[in-house]
Amino acid sequence: MRGGVKVNRVVNEAWLIKESIRYSIRFVNTQLQAPQLFVVRLVILPPMTVPASSSTLSDRVPSLPRVSFQGAPGAFSELAIRGIWPNGAVPVPQPTFEDAVQCALSGNADFAVIPVENVIAGPVKPALDVLERSRHRFTQCGEFRLNVQMCFMALAGAQIADLRVVLSHPMALAQCNHFFATHHWLTPVVHNDTASAAAEVARGELLNAAALASETAAEQYGLEILARDVQDIRDNWTRFVVVKANV
Repeated sequence: MRGGVKVNRVVNEAWLIKESIRYSIRFVNTQLQAPQLFVVRLVILPPMTVPASSSTLSDRVPSLPRVSFQGAPGAFSELAIRGIWPNGAVPVPQPTFEDAVQCALSGNADFAVIPVENVIAGPVKPALDVLERSRHRFTQCGEFRLNVQMCFMALAGAQIADLRVVLSHPMALAQCNHFFATHHWLTPVVHNDTASAAAEVARGELLNAAALASETAAEQYGLEILARDVQDIRDNWTRFVVVKANV
């Protein structure tokens, strides 16, 4: 990727399906501006006046709630769970947003924590679609804004100049346009989530591979952080909503 490529607020369904099938995305200079696709989705889950916290949710759950999320251990969603319940919760990782929401709706978790918006990349459309389909079955009981610091990581001893592909969730990749513009030999590759991308790199089966994920994921899977804060802006955040099944 060369030049100042703009993909902010463009993770629409057609783009995601097309690029996931190819299992690779090389951002090019195209006009993929379609903010109107997301206006309705944003209205569904507007910002709440009361943020989610262990105190605002404590009267509704056990002292150690089970909380489902999409991704593997070390995902940013798990970090949001830690922020909401600093005194402890049991994270329940799920492979998809659908699975995470259904886990809470079925009673296998007390809550689900789902990302809905990032300040750089815009709405998390796949997550919003899942929430819209189930909106009559859950209550949105809080939200949490997580500061997101994206780390570039690889196997210990790797050099950035020798790497060629970067695995991560498409929303994470879209938060790091400037990094890819200044490291044009790196090809972004779509993965299920940030933490599982780190886990795959850690297995060492992919040559010259790196991941974009959290510092926690690097520690979890034994990767070396080669660059920190590679997101486009320092004040990067993702908004999460907390939902629970209707009684």
